[in-house]
Amino acid sequence: MNAIVFVVDDEKNILNLFKRILTVEEFQKIRGSDPLSPPISEVNVYTYESAEEALEAAEIAKADVIISDLAMSGMDGLEFLRRSLACRPELPFIILTGVGTIDDAVESIKLGAFDFVTKPFQRDEVLLSISKAINFSFIQNENRSLKSKLDQGQDPRSSAVAPETNEERSSVSPSSTEAPTSKPRKFVLSPDQLSWMQNHIRKKKSIREVVDRATKIIERSLIRHMLRESAGNRAEAARKLGISRPAFYKKLKDYGLDR
Repeated sequence: MNAIVFVVDDEKNILNLFKRILTVEEFQKIRGSDPLSPPISEVNVYTYESAEEALEAAEIAKADVIISDLAMSGMDGLEFLRRSLACRPELPFIILTGVGTIDDAVESIKLGAFDFVTKPFQRDEVLLSISKAINFSFIQNENRSLKSKLDQGQDPRSSAVAPETNEERSSVSPSSTEAPTSKPRKFVLSPDQLSWMQNHIRKKKSIREVVDRATKIIERSLIRHMLRESAGNRAEAARKLGISRPAFYKKLKDYGLDR
């Protein structure tokens, strides 16, 4: 997948720093610890020295995440956050600040910020936050794709793994003898899973809370999918996911799929 990242800061050295670190290679390092995250094949970084300039950019409509300084000349980060989310309520927005207070952090989160990062920040810290924000955008894209199919009268589950209701209340036995299909099935989230995420966002739950829960849903669904594709062969499923057998077996136990 391609990632579009907006960075807004009135300090050129900060903009240049993000240009250097927001690369496919850097994200691969961060996301390597979580191989179930969708791979990023390209990163498009747009940098601006003011919020006004960023809001006028046509590309903002396609942004996967916005990273903005809090204290800037002209429009500040909080007002930029308000205006951005007024147009795209589910857009992940990360606030940066070198003079931030607890009140600033609380206010930004109340307004809908995805995260609040204090300068000077650690490279891995901010990359991890951005990576989670991109995952959240991926979920939203899946949601929009599903809605588009529904609007067109298509069955959104025709190419998906069998849907699970009530946040995947059922499980698949790893020892299942179900034969794999001749053509691997495409992995997508079920309508119930996407609906759960959307409902919690509308209820103004913490976006980070939704992302963490959504990540678990995606991970569990993908493990079940790989078990089915591997006809219940755990070793083969672990190999396809690119993780070690012990790590895979632990995930099976954590998600109640080892029965």
